[in-house]
Amino acid sequence: MSSWVGIDVSKNTLAVWVRPSGVNFIVCNSSEGHQALLLNLADIQVERVLLEATGGYERAVMGCLVQAGHSVVRINPRRARAFAQAMGKLVKTDPVDAGVLAHLAQVIEPSACQTVSLARDELQELVRRREQVVKLRDDERRRLTLARSGVVQESL
Repeated sequence: MSSWVGIDVSKNTLAVWVRPSGVNFIVCNSSEGHQALLLNLADIQVERVLLEATGGYERAVMGCLVQAGHSVVRINPRRARAFAQAMGKLVKTDPVDAGVLAHLAQVIEPSACQTVSLARDELQELVRRREQVVKLRDDERRRLTLARSGVVQESL
């Protein structure tokens, strides 16, 4: 039987819901927790795993799931919240959110979402980091123009 998995990601935990069986559990958001997640999903025919973008806390578990052969979709949290409200789920707890994400994983059209590519994710991370470093360099250049000391001005 096909199943869909929703994962509510936080810094320390992963709340997991499997649909339609309703099995749910919580594991740590660590490499040990990721292995426990894979063990729990090992005997289930998972069609799709869906989780929200959480500022990077989801990256490690996404990588683990993709490497294990699962189809993983990451969506914008506003999209998930809008779906939850449309389904009448106004309570906001980790297990309820995971259940909503599992439901969304089941009903979302594959063309409406993009599965995770580890190479693309890594490239995006490198681009973000480059942008941060360039911004830091430019900020320093602006600060140095205000320096009164010649030694400080020549420090760039």
